[in-house]
Amino acid sequence: MKKSGRKSLFIGIAVLIAMSLCACSTSDTYPSKEVTMIVPFSSGGSTDLLARTLAEPVGDSLDQSVVVSNVSGASGTVGAAQLADEDPDGYNLMFVTSAPITIQPYFMNGLTYTEESFTYICNIASEPSCIAVPADSHYETLEDLLNADTTISAGNTGVGTLHYLFQISLFEQAGTDYKQVAFDGGAKLVTGLLGGNVDCISTVVSEIYDYVDSGDIRILAISTTDRNEMYEEIATVSEYGYDIDMSLDFFVVGPAGLEEDVLSTLTSAFEGAAESETITSYLESSHIAVNYMDGEALEAKVKEDVETYTQIIDSLDSTE
Repeated sequence: MKKSGRKSLFIGIAVLIAMSLCACSTSDTYPSKEVTMIVPFSSGGSTDLLARTLAEPVGDSLDQSVVVSNVSGASGTVGAAQLADEDPDGYNLMFVTSAPITIQPYFMNGLTYTEESFTYICNIASEPSCIAVPADSHYETLEDLLNADTTISAGNTGVGTLHYLFQISLFEQAGTDYKQVAFDGGAKLVTGLLGGNVDCISTVVSEIYDYVDSGDIRILAISTTDRNEMYEEIATVSEYGYDIDMSLDFFVVGPAGLEEDVLSTLTSAFEGAAESETITSYLESSHIAVNYMDGEALEAKVKEDVETYTQIIDSLDSTE
């Protein structure tokens, strides 16, 4: 072989080696491009707004843009199914509340995912459901409501929500005669209560806080064991002797199988964001409590919630 030929061969080999090293370096560096964070609900809701507030400090930590993508439909299950089917490379995440993962799989046949289909990164915040009545209701306390000698009409935002299951658990434990009434969204739920269409409603406290503050609505109790630091004056159902501890959790997941180094990077970024002034101030103004849990603690809670909610529905079915 001529010297010029050998020289060309050596140069070619050197270029291939350099390209290979460059490719390895790029693939080993996470993140090297923008990260998409699915919100499985329409834009403008509480989950969407918190996700968009969270995206900025997380993006700053990752030194990449975090883009929120609304993939709504079927009570959050469309977006959850899409995320579960993505490659576990860390570039597709989901910011979600509990129901699409812990409750909806029980009610919807044919879903392509379960709670095992995700890598749990962290929980950011939590808030309880509540039992609320109009401020002028003759039901002064939770005991008044649960001991009523008539059928209680209880409004919620539909089958498969945390509030729907909370009402079932509470009224069944109390032995109260009740009927549930579904409303299309929180605004119509509040209108239905104030219009006298139902005796009480269940929703998250942040949804009705302004009405409580204005004196139009009164909260009788919240759905957790411990009082909430955001409104310590409101009693819990456990204080009345009911075995209920439910909360709406706002958390971040990826597809199952995220690499440990990618998970570690994401955990660090989201933990820092949860502790940032941006998030703590936003949550405080929204009347939602910060409740950071790492992925391991979050996964354990999700599995516990799935078991609890399944037992509630199974026990109801057995009595019909």
